[in-house]
Order: sequence, then structure tokens, then C-alpha cells
Amino acid sequence: MTTVELHMAFLWTCDDCGRDNFVRGVTVAPEAIDPDELPGDVAEWLDAGGDGGWMSAPDRVTCEHCRATFDTEQP
Repeated sequence: MTTVELHMAFLWTCDDCGRDNFVRGVTVAPEAIDPDELPGDVAEWLDAGGDGGWMSAPDRVTCEHCRATFDTEQP
């Protein structure tokens, strides 16, 4: 069996046409992360040698169906 790579994605519903959309997460550059603003458990995990990529939601999305564009907000 072959394998596939999964990508972080966000589901959102278009306010204009009401249809669901998916958009990929945005990779955050390591130098853009302020270590002093990380939650304590994340900082401890990194100090213990943990690593990985950091993802964020996009600031703006466009509906695949009706092409309406929206700014996004974080929950």
C-alpha cells in the first residue's frame, strides 16, 4: 500500500453562497516565533528537544465556488 502526506487544513463556510470550503494551513517561519510568547508546556517540550513545524490559519480566504473573499478571525 502506498502512503500520502497529510496537510493541515481549515474548514470554513462561505457567507455569500453558504458552501463549505477547505484551505491549507500556512507554514510559520521559525524566526517569526517569539519563544517568550509560547505556552509553558510548549516551551518545555521544545527545551526537551521536541521539534516540528508550526502552522497558522490564513488571514484571508476566497470561496472556491463563488469567488467571494473574506478576512478570517481566530476562534
